[in-house]
Formats: sequence, structure tokens, C-alpha cells
Amino acid sequence: MSINQGSQVKSLQNNLYVSGLVNLENLELRACEKLHKVEIRAPNLCKFLHVGSPLHKHRKTHEPESLPCTIDILDGYNSLKYLHLEDSTMTDQEFEYQLSKLTALEVLILEGCYVMKNINVVSEKLKRFSLWDWGNVEKVNMMLAPNLKMFDFEGFKMPFSISTMDPCKLERANLRFYLMPEFRNSYIFGDVETSWCNNIQDFVRKFNYSKGLIFVIICEKNNSILIYEDPREILVPPTRELKLHIEIPSMRLESFAYNLIRNLHPKIVSIVPCTESKILQVFHETTKESRMKQYKQSKRLNEVSIHKGAVDNHEDNGRKSYMYSWLKSTSLIERITTFTFKWEKKVVTQD
Repeated sequence: MSINQGSQVKSLQNNLYVSGLVNLENLELRACEKLHKVEIRAPNLCKFLHVGSPLHKHRKTHEPESLPCTIDILDGYNSLKYLHLEDSTMTDQEFEYQLSKLTALEVLILEGCYVMKNINVVSEKLKRFSLWDWGNVEKVNMMLAPNLKMFDFEGFKMPFSISTMDPCKLERANLRFYLMPEFRNSYIFGDVETSWCNNIQDFVRKFNYSKGLIFVIICEKNNSILIYEDPREILVPPTRELKLHIEIPSMRLESFAYNLIRNLHPKIVSIVPCTESKILQVFHETTKESRMKQYKQSKRLNEVSIHKGAVDNHEDNGRKSYMYSWLKSTSLIERITTFTFKWEKKVVTQD
């Protein structure tokens, strides 16, 4: 059941009451910005998604209590497995109260929930926890989530108390850090607090890499990728513009490497291999295959070079890239194998 802002919502005078629907399993409320209250009584509800009112539509002087929308899940908390709140104005206390009742919850996604700042998560069956577009969060306390397998985060900074999460049981993690808009034009690579880098490095080092996890660092600004197959010495570049990806490749390594190359079109891929490296051989073979299979791609791969150590492609007006300079200053330099790629846009001709 999906409800958008329209006559069905207006007729309820900005309040939505769901009750008596015994067979209702999926409820999605999208673009319902005028809702003031949602009350749900659905004993077999499995999935609930609510998209509230975006922050930019409210004056900064508004208090959370004066903003829509109040959500009360009065029934269905024994069956609800998937909860996605976007632009929700729930307070920390309201969220914790609702979460405490959802004993069957397995997936929790919080996106742009700009009122919450200090989140305490207690959920024994939770398997996936995602925080997207999160600028206001100060602390995330994973007080009890013994079955958590997947964690996603996107925001300006790492929540300090994320250290309460034990990542050794995680099988996948995606972390994306970006700059606040007012700093994007003036930010300099390396201008980051030591504690910020240390917190991230401590977090990623706690993963259980013996399971076959691969750690990938993506620097979009430099169009470069750093892959750790050997986790003994993990170093994170000193920048606030990063994507960190940790997972056990669910597909074959060949597909994993091929997707990285064809989807991201990197200029540089640096690999820290283990003693009996599989991924180096896979990248050798995949780069050859990528040059052969280009008929459906927007960019053409013209040239691939393989080097021992860190290498710069000197495409930015002959200046060395920040990533290259950083790698040369680390102890990783002797162990890295680097692939450099030269791409060009394919010209589409009309018959």
C-alpha cells in the first residue's frame, strides 16, 4: 500500500490513521509533507517507509515539537522487519521509544533525519543499519545489536561513539564522507585532524579480514582507488572526501574487479596485495578483458599500464596528484602495485 500527498491524505485533515487492515504487510508514505500525525494499527505489517518534510522547507527557528510529523506504531511491532524513515522529525526520545517496541526489526534506514542527534540502538535481530545524508548526528551508540551484518553511513563526520559498534562481525560496510557546502571550494587535501583519521583507521582495522573481506578506498576528487587485500597495515588518506567500502565479494573476484573498473572509470588503482595474492592476477586479466568488451560503455579504455609502487599519471597540468604524494610518504610504497588507466569518451555516431 503506497500513499502520496493527495486527496486521500487531505480528506483525513493531515492525520493518517491505519487500522483494521489485517493483511497489510507493506505501507509506504511518500511526499506526505502535510501530515501532522501517523497512527498505525496493522498486526502483520512487515515494511514501513515514511518520507517526511525536508529541512529546507522549514525556517531554522522552528523547534522540533512544532514540525510535522508524529509517528506512532501502535500495532505490528512484533512483525515489522523493515523501517525506513526519510526527513523524519522524530526526536531522539521518540525514536528510541518506537525502536524499543520493534522486536522483529532486521533493517533500519534513517535518511536525512535532521532532528535526531544522539542515537541509541538496541535491537537484537537487526541485520542492516544505514544512516544516509546525516549532517547533525553527534553520537551513535550501538548498545545492543549482536546480529548486525551490514552498516552504511553518509555524512560530514564519523559519529564519535560509533566506536561502541564491534565491526568484527560485520560482513559489509559503506562509509561516505563529504564536505559541508561552504568548505568544498577551499578545502585542501591533508587539512584534517589526526584524531579524525585515527578514529576511522581504528574502526576499519577491527574488521575480521580472515573472512575474505576486501577494503576499498575511493577518492572521487582524484579519481583513484586504493585496495587492501593485505589488512596488516591499513592507512587511510588524510582527506574528508572519501568513500570506504568493505565487503566479502559475493560475486567472483573477476566480476568484482570488472565492476570497479567499468563503473568508476578510475585513473589509478593501487593495490596492497597479500603474500599469495589473487586480486593482482585478477586485475591483470580483467584489464585485458575490459579493453576488449567496450561496445556498451560510455568511455573507451585506451591504455593500461602496470607499475611497482605508487605512480602518478600527470594528467592534471603536469602536477602530481595529492594521493600520489601521500602514498609516497607512507610505508605502503614498497608493497603497492599500481594500474594506471587512460580513458576517452566514446563518440556516438548516428547513421
